[in-house]
Amino acid sequence: IKPVLCEVTLEMRCLISELVWLK
Repeated sequence: IKPVLCEVTLEMRCLISELVWLK
């Protein structure tokens, strides 16, 4: 499940979050 930080935080944070989650 992907975090909803993407919608709350900026796009940059979203990308980092996704990368971390993928790892």
